[in-house]
Amino acid sequence: MGAAEQINAAYPRAGMPLSREIVKVAKAVGAHPFDLANLINFESAGTFSPSVRNKISGATGLIQFIPSTARGLGTSTDQLAQMSKVAQMRYVQTYLKRKTRIGPLNTVQALFMAVFYPVAMKWPMDKAFSAKVQRSNPGIVTVRDYVGHALRRAKLPSSTDVGAAPLKAVPFSVAKRIAKAPTWAIVTGAVTAALILALLFRPRKKKTQTNQLR
Repeated sequence: MGAAEQINAAYPRAGMPLSREIVKVAKAVGAHPFDLANLINFESAGTFSPSVRNKISGATGLIQFIPSTARGLGTSTDQLAQMSKVAQMRYVQTYLKRKTRIGPLNTVQALFMAVFYPVAMKWPMDKAFSAKVQRSNPGIVTVRDYVGHALRRAKLPSSTDVGAAPLKAVPFSVAKRIAKAPTWAIVTGAVTAALILALLFRPRKKKTQTNQLR
């Protein structure tokens, strides 16, 4: 199962066209596709809708473009809301590509902060946001808080858990469990599984019938 198929399996609301586009855009900006999918899931409140809108800030779409950001991209939040998911990803790519000037987007923190608070892309994880940011985002005090909130709703393993190669080879649900298990548990589990299989499939001895004298 490829990355797009795994994204679609984890987030059915995304759909295959958007899942493929997420993989394409992630590759273009140097991010992990699962990280980008998890980010869009969080920012769009699980809807994967190009028109979802924050009633307070007016932020709209897959990564919640605020009005000033939309204008900087040559569009508006109203226009973004009218786009298809795939069409809006072009603006997601343009936006993220610009943020690579600050630094690479190959970590969860860098990618998530590129959308939430770009100046924090290289901050220490426990550095606190300004009072204004904290007031606007209850419960989010530090970079770690935001990343934790976003990943709490994630249905795909983060690139902080496992690398790209294992995710391509192992179903995401299995990869996530393996990534969070200590090495001894993985070894023990593998040995236990092997013993169970050996017991289940061991050849059975044929019973020989004997004539008994009465």
